[in-house]
Amino acid sequence: MKKILLLSVVLLFALSTSVMAMGEGAVTPKSKDTNIQIGGSAHVYPTFHNNTNFGDESTAPGQVEGQLTDESGTIGEFATRAEIRLMFWAKGDKWSYFSILENDANMSQPTGDRGGNSVNFGIEKFETSYNFGWATMIFGWNTKWLDLMGAGFVYTDDHPYIGLKGKINDTVSWEALYLSIYENDADAQGGNFNAGPLNSENLDWRCFTFKLDIDSDFGDGNKMHFTPFAAFSDNGAAEADVFYAGLVGYGKLGIVSPRFEIAFATGEMNDATGVDPTEDNSDIFSFAASLAFDFNICKAFVPFIGGYYIQGDEDAYDGDVDAWNGITNIGRYTKTFGNENSFLYRSPFSTGVPIYGNFASMLGNGTTMGPGLTKGNGYGEFHNWGSQYNPGLIQIGGGIKGTLDDGYSYKIMAYYMMFEEEGALEDVYGKNIDDEMGYALDITLTKKFGKHFSLGNVLSIYEPGDAYDDMWGVDETAVVDTVEIKWMF
Repeated sequence: MKKILLLSVVLLFALSTSVMAMGEGAVTPKSKDTNIQIGGSAHVYPTFHNNTNFGDESTAPGQVEGQLTDESGTIGEFATRAEIRLMFWAKGDKWSYFSILENDANMSQPTGDRGGNSVNFGIEKFETSYNFGWATMIFGWNTKWLDLMGAGFVYTDDHPYIGLKGKINDTVSWEALYLSIYENDADAQGGNFNAGPLNSENLDWRCFTFKLDIDSDFGDGNKMHFTPFAAFSDNGAAEADVFYAGLVGYGKLGIVSPRFEIAFATGEMNDATGVDPTEDNSDIFSFAASLAFDFNICKAFVPFIGGYYIQGDEDAYDGDVDAWNGITNIGRYTKTFGNENSFLYRSPFSTGVPIYGNFASMLGNGTTMGPGLTKGNGYGEFHNWGSQYNPGLIQIGGGIKGTLDDGYSYKIMAYYMMFEEEGALEDVYGKNIDDEMGYALDITLTKKFGKHFSLGNVLSIYEPGDAYDDMWGVDETAVVDTVEIKWMF
């Protein structure tokens, strides 16, 4: 043991004498053809919450009393989530290598000190590339998106992929990906992420995506960025073939920063799992759109306003699927209404909103949601939990945000939500359901202590609408408060 420790000290000393600083957040071993950098972060989120089931455990399906669910797992009445990352970059003349090692867990003795999730400290994100000149080949599972810069309706996630990307000219670039969402029947059902090799062709879920990124300069500082995109979802688990197309745009025009997305979905799915099992196939056609504006008065005061329209299904028995299901939904990290520690983005299953999502895509799956839900009856969404009968969303909201002196920043936003169409939902649950989904208020204040540490707080309040009283008989206000402590280098 002493020899091993002595050898470790010698190796560490040798390494330390062969590295040089390369600016904030990077160290690089000397090499003639390779640049290696490392970085790291620790995001610690003590979280307190009350009434996340709106006050009545007995009638809120799938919801354990006092529960949220995040990437760290189930969050009880109080928990401290810790997302700890080590990042590595390597780059040569024509190639690159990138990986993030991560442990994300709620802190306790079993998850710390090499216990529980700690022993599974693994590769959260990875990408390697080679530039052929005419295009660059990429492989990995880093975060890829079609519409993160819009409303995140269609796809943003870190599923494994292989693809090509390149530039047409100085203002237009492109990317084409083959995405492996799930590659075996257990994975496709959303239950077992360590299942064996491919064993059931018709239960796989794979996607093909293509996008362009176009920069437009109108002069005088007025610029817009446009991303037209298309995707094909071959969702064997849902027995659905779906084509998506859309357009994202954002930029700065004078003091106004507009941001929008329009997206369509069309295709066909087997409806045998729906409320009308005699319907062999259902036609899919759905639409989603968003529009928002920032008003850049000054850096300390930026009012913003925006809204969503996401189509719902009006009739569970008409043989058509009108409700929106994306491949994923990433509202949690979008620019206008995104906030990592808002109530709605952390799987409050009584709402029917899955983790990361911004609308009640799981409503209409019956009375089992979240824990215990292996697959929804729809054609997509996170873990295939989407419902073909979900009510969609109409949302309008706004707020103010800004950066102050001495490292302070803030964001205050409020928004009102209602179902776009609750007809199919009423067919599924057999009762009249109001269209009011609820009101939300999020208040975020952050203080940066230089480049490597920040301290903040997010207070998130959600007042459920009459729809949840009609469905579950619950109506109490949910309150979540999260302290945000972040280190980074």
